[in-house]
Amino acid sequence: MVKFHTLKSLNDLLLANGSAVAHFEDLPQLCEYPHLVLDLLLQNNLIRREMEGYNHDVLQETVDQEHLLNGEQRSVYSTIINAVDNPTPGNTLFFVDGPGGTGKSTLLKHILAKVRLSGK
Repeated sequence: MVKFHTLKSLNDLLLANGSAVAHFEDLPQLCEYPHLVLDLLLQNNLIRREMEGYNHDVLQETVDQEHLLNGEQRSVYSTIINAVDNPTPGNTLFFVDGPGGTGKSTLLKHILAKVRLSGK
């Protein structure tokens, strides 16, 4: 356990400097401790929720209501879903910004439901 945490700390430092433990063949590798890596990931609520999965029916219900998006939401939705379905370099990072009450949360809910249903 101590060896794993030391290796993990070293890897974090290396990652911050553009490298990784995996680049050093003489060192033990994090993949040698899959159960500890998984335990560490599951401590993060966001990752745990993603790994536990979502209710397929609820996601499908949200996707089925796509027609309720307004014109601007639909345009952003289509652009992002197209980028997920057809990834191209330079077309992978999007920022959605706007004043409160403009439907950003609704848009995000629809995008995430579509992506989660697709398994991507």
